[in-house]
Amino acid sequence: LIDNDADGVPDDPVHLKHMVDNGYLLWVPLTDKDSKNSGNWPDEVGVDQMTGIFEAVPGTCDSPANRGADPKDRTTWAAVVENTQGCDPKRDATTEEIHHLMATAAGELWPDLWEASFKSEAGKAIELTNGNCGWGFKNNWIDPSSNKCEGQYAYNDKTCDEACIVVEGIYWASVSYIGGLYTKTGTDDAKNEWLMATPNDGMTIYPKSVINAKTLETGSPALYKLVSTTETESGHKWLPAIMPDGKYMGKQTAPVVAPVTAPVTAPVGAPSEDEEDEDEEDEGECADSP
Repeated sequence: LIDNDADGVPDDPVHLKHMVDNGYLLWVPLTDKDSKNSGNWPDEVGVDQMTGIFEAVPGTCDSPANRGADPKDRTTWAAVVENTQGCDPKRDATTEEIHHLMATAAGELWPDLWEASFKSEAGKAIELTNGNCGWGFKNNWIDPSSNKCEGQYAYNDKTCDEACIVVEGIYWASVSYIGGLYTKTGTDDAKNEWLMATPNDGMTIYPKSVINAKTLETGSPALYKLVSTTETESGHKWLPAIMPDGKYMGKQTAPVVAPVTAPVTAPVGAPSEDEEDEDEEDEGECADSP
């Protein structure tokens, strides 16, 4: 995610430097039990975020590349919405957890855009997507896929406050844009919280049976614009343009081959050192003879 185009260089050095300088920590427990051991960090640690080995799913169908599409060609995504051959249909939480850490840094660097509140540009757009479906932390949540409210994003977690809602919403929008939710399984799993998993107009909207389901492009033009400007504008370069497939290799260069030194051979017909020594000995004997 930090080097999304895999050229060996961070996509946003300013963003990465902020995380390093401020002690951002991504910690990786092996098991769910191990994940309860958070908090005992050195003083140098600032923001921390967990991503567990137990949540990781190599070869997940979340990635368009893993389900047989071209991750850079959005026109190929619709054909593989229901494909699970050659990939694992289980969700990989790794992308989400790392994205949360990166979004927190973006909120500190560019608060007008990404601050974790309903006052930032992202926060305002996210609040609007809720419609009248409510939030868990306000005790008025309604399942947006129930067709009993009008909205595309509503989280039922009572521990997820306004800041949490915004960070989660930025993730949902960003990963929807890069095709990371555009599968039948993914859209079904997310429907009681997020209903803009279909990225672009012209694509078949999933889940099909839900009235509130919309494309991200239509459901929230403001969010779509924020997460789709990933390469040129300051404050946006940290965002991914390609859904990770779990096969990051960095910049690939041709291996350096050491030059082979040819063996040194004597010219044809030239005497060897041993032969020269024998000649010198013979010449000495001749000089002593009468």
